[in-house]
Amino acid sequence: MTETVLLLCHRRAHDQDVDIFFSAWAASRAELVRSLQHRSGYASYFQVQRVSRLHPVYVALRLSRHPLITACISALKSLRPAMRRPSPSASDEERWDLLEFFVWHHDPGRVDHGELEDMLARLQSHADGRVRRSQQVLAARPAWFGARPMADCAAVVTFCLRPRPGLGVADMLDYWLRSHGPFVNGMRKAIGFARYEQITAIRDTSAGSGPRASSDPFAGAAVLGYRRMRDLAVGTVRPATIIANLKLVWDESGFMNHRRSALVLGRVANRLAFTAGVRSDPGELPLSKVPGEPLEIASRAALRNPADHPSGASM
Repeated sequence: MTETVLLLCHRRAHDQDVDIFFSAWAASRAELVRSLQHRSGYASYFQVQRVSRLHPVYVALRLSRHPLITACISALKSLRPAMRRPSPSASDEERWDLLEFFVWHHDPGRVDHGELEDMLARLQSHADGRVRRSQQVLAARPAWFGARPMADCAAVVTFCLRPRPGLGVADMLDYWLRSHGPFVNGMRKAIGFARYEQITAIRDTSAGSGPRASSDPFAGAAVLGYRRMRDLAVGTVRPATIIANLKLVWDESGFMNHRRSALVLGRVANRLAFTAGVRSDPGELPLSKVPGEPLEIASRAALRNPADHPSGASM
């Protein structure tokens, strides 16, 4: 059994102040999403707001997947290299600033596409002028993930995956789900993550919808949740985590195109969950006991731990 996930990726407009985008606009976005729950019927929602691209953890993740490293691994594994580099403008556009995750606790076949399109139209109207590029991907994930939808995670690493050259999407997904997924879960202790989710794309709902849409949809998204940003930071200097990460990069090179797979490190913000579809642990955050009302909505500031912010880092 599977659940339905809607992943929205946004790149803010050039004239949008970063702080306002992540505070006032993101909060108003969450309020709009809350108002749409009754008709759309989603069970949970959260945002991932990216950290500074100078953040040491983000820099470490990027360096471990640098084109020179992945090219060397491809050569050692006798794989076809990614000869064609994405244009600088394309790479810049896919440095997503904000991700939105909607979850429905039912099979994608039960999605009311009329209601979905209406919701997307409302969300697009809210983003006009604030966002210069978006991607909207309808996806599926195993239903057991729904029991705790990133409820105990404050930091998230997301890989938006595309297959390596010479490998079809179906073959990539087969390896990623059957082999790589168990491989990652087997290194949970060494890597230090609390949750690992594999989301497979069904269709790109943004394709052909305008200049902000991508013409090269994702095949899937890997989402690693951490209880604290500090857990990620510690891993950048811990030998066991460094070795485990290199093993991941080695395995990733066999099925994904690192140059065309967006990487986002961010903090979870503006979480919403509804009693109709989500179980939440007592004592986690103040909960509403009214059926159909949101269990939680946590602002970015409320989730932020001052210790998680290295001095001098800016968005």
